[in-house]
Amino acid sequence: MSKREALLGEIDAVDEVLFARCSGAYPDVTSAEVRFLTLRSAAELLRAEIPREARARSHVSGAEKAAKEMVKELQAALQHGIDVGVASNTKYTRQIGRGATPHVTAKGMEPRVRTAKILSGRMYERMAEARVIQPEVRPLPTLDIVELYKLPGRRRQDSLSEQDFCRSIEASYAQAKHCASHLRYGLRASNARETAARSALRALELEVLAAREALRECRRAVVAEAVRVGETQLLPRAEKHGGREDEVEQGARRRLREVLKQCNELGRAADVPPEDEDGAGWDLLMA
Repeated sequence: MSKREALLGEIDAVDEVLFARCSGAYPDVTSAEVRFLTLRSAAELLRAEIPREARARSHVSGAEKAAKEMVKELQAALQHGIDVGVASNTKYTRQIGRGATPHVTAKGMEPRVRTAKILSGRMYERMAEARVIQPEVRPLPTLDIVELYKLPGRRRQDSLSEQDFCRSIEASYAQAKHCASHLRYGLRASNARETAARSALRALELEVLAAREALRECRRAVVAEAVRVGETQLLPRAEKHGGREDEVEQGARRRLREVLKQCNELGRAADVPPEDEDGAGWDLLMA
């Protein structure tokens, strides 16, 4: 800390004592003080928002990892269906020797599907935690993974045939890929929001410095005038304005909402949906 900053700090401490119970006799000082306190409070609130965004992004990142692992498990289940000939409908014609009963299909797919269901639960759990912290995180699209009691070969009326079970896994695989893409874009949006918040914080801190300097100038003018006219008491002693704290808090939160709105808009702009060949985005994929 330089000597100038140390001296300014001492002067500010003296000013806080002299102007602690400022009445309406000096409206310029009151206005400058309210502006400075409002900007400083808004900067403190915005500074607290940045770690919150980082915490939410860590949960989204965990959900993305679970989604990637889930895609691999479903892909492995599909590959088993291809290997035994279910996908090509050749299991009981050309590949008779490679598992002639539905139990072979179920035995190969069951562990993969079970793991995929566990990972899907983990993914939704992480996303729920992220949305509690940051409401701007978009909810996950639909993901349906077939129940294990519908495995082919089970003695249940609602068990699926091998072909229907493979088709169900194919649909789940496509939905899981969509979820992974959704989370990847969600991470990009979170990074954009944090970058915008940091940039806004730097700009707000410059405004705080300017407001502090303006407040100092107003107080110096009052002190200089008091010295010039020979006043023995700088300011009339009066009770502190009870509404000033409310005004500062409301102004700070209003400014914070404005900044966060801009950050959220930049985040949505970065969260561009992937388009298919027909130009359809999230709306069609989530329908």
